[in-house]
Amino acid sequence: MAGRDERRARSEAADLAGRLLEGVSVQLVGLPGSGRSTLARRVAGEVAAAGHGTLWVKGIAPLRGRALTALALAGVPIDPVSASTLSALALARATDALSELVGESTAVLIDDVEYLDVASGGVIVAAHVRRPFPILFTHRPGRERDELASALASEFQPAVRLSMATASFEDVQRLVHEALPGTVDPAGVAQIAILSGGLPRLVCAIVDSARRNGSIRQANGMWTVTGELWDDQLLQVIYPLIQDLGEDDIASLAAIGRAAGDSRSIEAIVTSRPGDVRTLREAGLLRVASRASGCPASVFPPLLAEYLLRRAPLDAYAVDSTGRAGGRQSEPWSWRERLPMGAEASEYAARLGLYWRGEVAARRSAWEQERDSMHAAQLLTAMDVVAAEPGEIATVLGHVSLTGDDPAACAAVAARSAVHRAIVQRDVDGAFAELDEDRALIPDADGYLSAFKAHLAFLNGHAREAADLLAQAKPHLAVCREAMTGVTVESLIASGKTTEALGILATDDCRDPMFVGHSAICEGLARVLGDDVTGGVEWALDHLGNAIETLEPRLIDGHAYTAAVGMILLGRLDDLEDLVDIVFRFPTGTPLQRHFRAGLFSLTAVVRNWEGEADQARRLAAQATALSTCIGPYPGMWHSQERYLDPAAGPGPLWETVRERLANGYLAAAVFSAVSAAERCADVAGTACLIEAGMGAESAIVRALTGYVAALAAADTDQLAAVATTLRATCGPIYAMRAAISRALLLRRQGDAHAATAAVGAAWHEAGGLGGRCPGLFARFNAVMDLTPREREVIPLVARGLASSAVADEVEITRRTAETHTLAAYRKIGVRNRRELCDALATWLVI
Repeated sequence: MAGRDERRARSEAADLAGRLLEGVSVQLVGLPGSGRSTLARRVAGEVAAAGHGTLWVKGIAPLRGRALTALALAGVPIDPVSASTLSALALARATDALSELVGESTAVLIDDVEYLDVASGGVIVAAHVRRPFPILFTHRPGRERDELASALASEFQPAVRLSMATASFEDVQRLVHEALPGTVDPAGVAQIAILSGGLPRLVCAIVDSARRNGSIRQANGMWTVTGELWDDQLLQVIYPLIQDLGEDDIASLAAIGRAAGDSRSIEAIVTSRPGDVRTLREAGLLRVASRASGCPASVFPPLLAEYLLRRAPLDAYAVDSTGRAGGRQSEPWSWRERLPMGAEASEYAARLGLYWRGEVAARRSAWEQERDSMHAAQLLTAMDVVAAEPGEIATVLGHVSLTGDDPAACAAVAARSAVHRAIVQRDVDGAFAELDEDRALIPDADGYLSAFKAHLAFLNGHAREAADLLAQAKPHLAVCREAMTGVTVESLIASGKTTEALGILATDDCRDPMFVGHSAICEGLARVLGDDVTGGVEWALDHLGNAIETLEPRLIDGHAYTAAVGMILLGRLDDLEDLVDIVFRFPTGTPLQRHFRAGLFSLTAVVRNWEGEADQARRLAAQATALSTCIGPYPGMWHSQERYLDPAAGPGPLWETVRERLANGYLAAAVFSAVSAAERCADVAGTACLIEAGMGAESAIVRALTGYVAALAAADTDQLAAVATTLRATCGPIYAMRAAISRALLLRRQGDAHAATAAVGAAWHEAGGLGGRCPGLFARFNAVMDLTPREREVIPLVARGLASSAVADEVEITRRTAETHTLAAYRKIGVRNRRELCDALATWLVI
């Protein structure tokens, strides 16, 4: 299925063609590789399909000094002798020739107007004065003041101006999957999205060159980035971006790219070179922050910054380093104004990568000078961020002694080693054994290492074991207590004890940066899964903004997952779409964040399934599975996604997941999974324990969803109606709509088809625009219609107002047969007349 931007482009092409046919000219602005030429070609196709003529004129840089060449190449009969002399008579003859080709019913489309020879441009203007016709012309940013572009914009009125937007992450993902059939590692997609800046031509070029040189390889059914994505083959897409720049402009770009993450140095460059900065900004190659931000400017697209850094030694563009950018304090804001969107998010991701690669180099140098546990811990932290090769991490670990004078630093190294073994190498038992050995080596850090073991147990499906480990731990150091508190809080949230978790967080005096960040994620989760969904979403988005601005990747996925859960509950699906477009542009965080990224992929897959985008849902689900080692601790963190996406899948495996989650102490995840299972088939005998635990939870969300499961198990329409009201007040419209659909299905099973149809129609309308946004949620109601192929053929004709005789003629059956099919369809759908049928077709009914 085409991506959202693909469908938007098709609609946009049809709209622009319509404008041209109405006599409105179009100015289309975009960087090379942005898809502007593709869109112009599509517009030409739409105009031709409408029965009108088109003339395609192409500006060619090497030929812009050759008079009338562009028109001649476009098929306008130009006398070569006249063209060489370029007299007034020659221009008049060229104008005559063009006027004979075009008219009010013909559109002229000029691609790359900045490279159009002046004589051809002048003839086009003269022909328009003589005989008006619309044009569409494309050019790169910053060329509006060029003499020719300005003349065309002034002469061809009325007109509209359209700037090409960069592709969303989902459409970058679609382009990658088109080039690489099968599953693609999410981290690889993110790297491609970052480098390309969302420019379609760059996406395709990066994938093609990486596949050819072996930087992207397929193993065990998954495409993975195994080397650097830069390749000299990419120069062919870089040169069009900079071919008109002078050396001073390029030097300024390179200096800013080299200083990525260093806001003071960039500010100094911007201040000292205002002319270059203005030129580069107008050309679309320099993005200057328009909001409060940690970085005032960045090179766009990031692939260009990568080229500029390789074009000369790094010290050729050296600037004084004054430290990394810092975030500002939280304040009331509109989240879209605070967070970078679209291409700006890719720029932040590129800066983040460059900054942390620099940190790895600096910390490695410090460690090589003094190979102690403190420097090793700092280096390993940075290596986690950049996803260093296992061999590099093993080298550092192999040169560190855990018996030094600093037990906290030794414990940090031991914990990093265990995390790497458990999550990256997927050897949880080995990691546990390693931590037990390290506890004996570093007795003062027993509580810290026990907490890490408990955290790994918690992430791998053993919350109850995590609680036992904490009970036995010895908190000798302050950092031990902070680590133990962190695991305690996350376990409470997963078990539905959100009030208790928030109480601990309110009195917690955490100081270690890692645990401060973890506590912030937990507070957002406790709010979203507790009694304050809206407040939890705003909390998470605020902290997500801080994490991005401070180039802190270890917190991005956790806050994004938290916000996503809340947005789904609240039905804020447009917000969710924008959120994932931002976050998926960033590489997957550290190993301890993978379950959050996997959960975000899973949740987005479910929503895409609701929206009827099954192919995209399957791609997202495959990426979630690739990231996760097992079922995660929170809602939506499923190891096997297919059972949730496939409507034909039976409820058995889902109920197995529910029982496993409940038995291991993950009440919130169990209840969310039970909703999906019970909607397919309520396990009356198996829900008793779940209902008892869920109704006793501190979390209002968990209690409300448990009430929904109980109503499904009871098969009580009145109880479902009451539950829908409770869900709307507690969770928002999505789950209320699901409960109303379930009630409609129950009414139908009880034999009242008309009441069922009225109920499902009410569910659609009460959900506002979400009904149309989520046709997949109504699929289970549509599935019970059991309409025959002939009934599906007849119904749309009846809805159009055709009489039975006209319907019979249309499908070549008798009038009596047409009436029989119509009445049978009315009965199955649960409507009594054409008006009710039209209402159903306009809302939930899919024929």
